Amino acid sequence: MSILSIVAALFLVVGCGGGGGAGGEEESVPSAALPSAPPVNTPAEDLPASPGSLSIQPEGARLPVGGQQHFSATDTLPDSEGIESDVAWRIEEGEAGGSITNDGIYTAPARPGTYHLIATSRSDEARWAATEVTVISQGAIRVQPAARFLGPGGKARFSAEVTETPDKTFFWSVREQEGGAITEEGEYTAPTAAGTYHVTATGRSDPSLKGEAAVTVSSLLPKGIACSASPRQPYLAWVSSQSAVIAWRCSPGGTVRWGLGEERNEALPDRTVQDQHFALLSDLTPETTYSYEVEIDGERFGPVATFTTAPAQGSESSFIAFADSGTGSVHQKRLAEVMKSRSFDFALIAGDVIYDKGADSEYDRGYFHPYAGLIDRLPFFPVPGNHDIVTDGGKPFKQNFYLPRGNFYYDFFWGETHVIGLDSNKVADPAQKRWLETALKAPARWKIVYFHHPAFSSAEYGDTPSVQLHWVPLFEQYGVDLVFNGHAHGYERTVPINGVTYVVTGGGGAPLYPVGRNERTVISSATHEFVSVDVTADTLVLKAIDITGAVIDTFQINRPE
Repeated sequence: MSILSIVAALFLVVGCGGGGGAGGEEESVPSAALPSAPPVNTPAEDLPASPGSLSIQPEGARLPVGGQQHFSATDTLPDSEGIESDVAWRIEEGEAGGSITNDGIYTAPARPGTYHLIATSRSDEARWAATEVTVISQGAIRVQPAARFLGPGGKARFSAEVTETPDKTFFWSVREQEGGAITEEGEYTAPTAAGTYHVTATGRSDPSLKGEAAVTVSSLLPKGIACSASPRQPYLAWVSSQSAVIAWRCSPGGTVRWGLGEERNEALPDRTVQDQHFALLSDLTPETTYSYEVEIDGERFGPVATFTTAPAQGSESSFIAFADSGTGSVHQKRLAEVMKSRSFDFALIAGDVIYDKGADSEYDRGYFHPYAGLIDRLPFFPVPGNHDIVTDGGKPFKQNFYLPRGNFYYDFFWGETHVIGLDSNKVADPAQKRWLETALKAPARWKIVYFHHPAFSSAEYGDTPSVQLHWVPLFEQYGVDLVFNGHAHGYERTVPINGVTYVVTGGGGAPLYPVGRNERTVISSATHEFVSVDVTADTLVLKAIDITGAVIDTFQINRPE
């Protein structure tokens, strides 16, 4: 008999049996009128009460799958209230609802849900009680790998571990209808359409128990290549007159095939315990063009690209500089397109390469995507800004960029031009200051320094006193020609200050700040821009270029023999 029929019967007896008058007295319902085997498809508190019924302790329970709880039943009759009753136990849902012993020890089933225990007096089957048990899952399913990057139609194998639950079995599925296919053994085949899909392991006896892995199908990857981290196609991480570093991120193994001109008859295997690679090509010839490609498991990863080594002598070169770029904004992308239309040898980035926190997940949007088509053939030399070190003290910065000494500060020569990059997040660091003075003593035709926080700025943040105290005297003492900074989101150039010209080029793509002017300012402009510098033995010519490609400032330094 269902609960509805019980309630209906009681309604007829209670509502109609007392004469039906509004003022008539209700007749009591004899216990014999109650069914001996009450159904319990609704919570126990909704079951009809009756004189002479039993009471179950505890009243309701929450248990994990496989958990146990002791239940007892006592009389509620006035003469024997509180005395434990001899009862027969059963579970309304049968074996699916778990099990219970004659002594009232209940064991929850492997499947979470709501179940109902019924206690019936052995001496009088008309006396009974019911209570509700909620069984919850405390288990977990962990799918490995947690993320995979595949080419269209690529394959990968997944595994799953089930913990904290008696039933360790599960089945595989793919959440998205067009998200590919997976076998019972965990062999996944990606669809041909690019996108992000989810491989799911679901507990067989507990469908609420799920574990997932994300699969990103990328058109950048050939079918046979699988990456466990966000793939980054080959890019130049360093170039000097006699060496180059080819970087990429995918599987732990890979090979750089390279050579003079269009030949790629040299092979450099590179195996690491991680997916990030920095493969060093050494013994190269200065001012010479080479080509390269990266191969993984017999498949080419990314396009064939070329680069040219730095000259060992001479001063002729061209480079660009900018800062505060890595937002992925439309302004950053438009500036990148203008950069691609110009000819230059290398690029300097004076900090805040990645917004908002310098996290690895922000690098594709803030760096690798905007400058694709540039960084595979031209070296970019970044130093960190304040945003770049928010995550793990700049650990992602070190993972994605090649730092020759492992420090955030370094230097290099491009012919007879000496370029020095500094970490202005730690201006007072005595080790960096000692290194800077040693580097500045090296003879060079031109000396260029770049870092994030400006010594002199008329914009919102103003000057940086620590830079003025620790570094500016060294710049003046050792004849630095140009200093590039960011941090203030706009463009500003100063008059030469004791022989040194300071340029803020913070309009690389981030939202602009109001600019100002003071007695040191030659020009300031709240505009998205970068600077282009052409160097010869006699002159250094700087041009500030805006988002349309227009020149907004020109400046020249002459260097007589």
